[in-house]
Amino acid sequence: MNKKIAILLNPSSGRGRSIKEKAKIEKIFSQYQIDYTFFISESESNLRELAKEVSSIFPVLIGVGGDTTFNIIAREVLQTASPPIIGMIATGSANDIMRGLGSVSVQSVAKAVHEGNIREIDVGCLKIDEIEEPVLFLGTVSAGLGVTVNRYIEGFYKRFPFQAKIDPFVQLRAGLMGIMHSFSSKKVPLIARLRYFPGCIDGEKKSETPLEEIVEFSLLTFLNTPYYANGLKLGERNGIFDRKLECVTVSTCSFVETVKTGISIARGKFSTNHKKVKRREAFYPDGFRLDMEKPFDIQVDGDIYPDVKGADITLSDRKLKVFVCPGSGN
Repeated sequence: MNKKIAILLNPSSGRGRSIKEKAKIEKIFSQYQIDYTFFISESESNLRELAKEVSSIFPVLIGVGGDTTFNIIAREVLQTASPPIIGMIATGSANDIMRGLGSVSVQSVAKAVHEGNIREIDVGCLKIDEIEEPVLFLGTVSAGLGVTVNRYIEGFYKRFPFQAKIDPFVQLRAGLMGIMHSFSSKKVPLIARLRYFPGCIDGEKKSETPLEEIVEFSLLTFLNTPYYANGLKLGERNGIFDRKLECVTVSTCSFVETVKTGISIARGKFSTNHKKVKRREAFYPDGFRLDMEKPFDIQVDGDIYPDVKGADITLSDRKLKVFVCPGSGN
C-alpha cells in the first residue's frame, strides 16, 4: 500500500512502552517501504485532537498504544465523513481488541499495511438512559469486578509509582489485591435484570419473545471481541467480525472462588457449561437491555460511567475498516 500514512503514538500507553517502540517502527516500516509521518500526542485530549486532525488529511491512520488509544482514535475517525483505514500497534497493558484483530506487533501491522489486508469490524454502541449521546466501543462493556479492580489498580499505581515502574508483575499483584478488596468491601456481587432475544441476524428473529433474567454476578461483560482483561478468552468466537455481541456473567462469591475460576479460564479448561460462568449471545440489531436493581458503575473500554440505572448494549449500524493479519476472525 503506497498511500501516505499517519502514525499516531501515545507515549503514555503501556507505562511508556510506546515511545520505546518508535525506533523499531521506523526501521520496520522503512523496510516495507511504507511512506509515513509520525505524530506524538502530549495528553489524552491532545490525542483526540490529533486523531481528529489527521483523520481529515490522511487516508490511513496507524495508532501506537493500547485499547484506550484504539478507542479514542476509532471514535474520532467514525465522526468523519470518509473515515480513514486504521490499524494499531499494541503497546498497552491489555491489548484485547488488537488480539481480536490478530495484529499486535510492529512486524504484523507493517505486513498487513504492505499487503493491504483490510476488513470491516463491528462497532459496539452503549446507550445509557441518563446520557443523551451514545458511546461507541470496539472491545467490551463491563460491570462489577471489571470496574472495581481497575479502579484499585489505578489507585495502587498512584500510591506506589516506583513499584509500578520496576515490578514486572505489579499489575497481577495489584489485580489480585483489587479482587480481594472488592469482596471484602462488599462492592460485589451485584444484581441486574438482563433482557435479550436469543438470536437475531439479518432482521430475522429466532424468537419473537425476549428472554429476561435476574442475574447476580461478580463480573458482567458485553463482548465485541472475545478477549478480556489482558488476554482471557471469555468469548466463544471472534465477534468483532460477525455482527454479534456476547454477554458473559461470572457468579463467584469470594476471592478464592474468583481466582480459581480465572485460572480455569486462563487455561482454557472451561466451557459454556461452567457452573460459575454463563454466556449469552444477541445479534444485530437487538443486542441487550440491562436494568440495575441499584445504580452501579459501568466501564466502556477504559472509560467509567458512574451510577447507571439502565442501558442498551447493541451494535452500531456503522463499521470500521481496519488492518488485520491474514486468517484473523471467522
